[in-house]
Amino acid sequence: MSPQSLLQATLSLQGDAETGQDELLDRTAALRQELAETDVEAVEMLHGAAAPARSKGLDAASAQLLVTFGAGVLPGLILLLQNFLLRQQNQTLKIKINEVEIEVPRQASPEEIERLLKLVEKTARRMK
Repeated sequence: MSPQSLLQATLSLQGDAETGQDELLDRTAALRQELAETDVEAVEMLHGAAAPARSKGLDAASAQLLVTFGAGVLPGLILLLQNFLLRQQNQTLKIKINEVEIEVPRQASPEEIERLLKLVEKTARRMK
């Protein structure tokens, strides 16, 4: 597949106040594994700088994935993300494609998750 026809999305998982760093990283690794088993071109963990001293949470980059995919993979990718979110509790997912960022909030209803992910799909199709 030519590099011009590939899209990239940054996926950022965020837990609630009760979600520990290890749990968040485990969830991110689980999502990475699920994505790697699909037809995406590449999926990699993004590692940011260490969290500031005395901070209670992760830096934003430590629970992020960079996914490179072709437009034909998009429907399956959207379905995978929808199913992943429905299995999670108190999990927020931010999806960024180019400068467009869409947040699927924790405790979103299945209908809201579907609506937001369709918006992601529509956005990605416009950018190819």
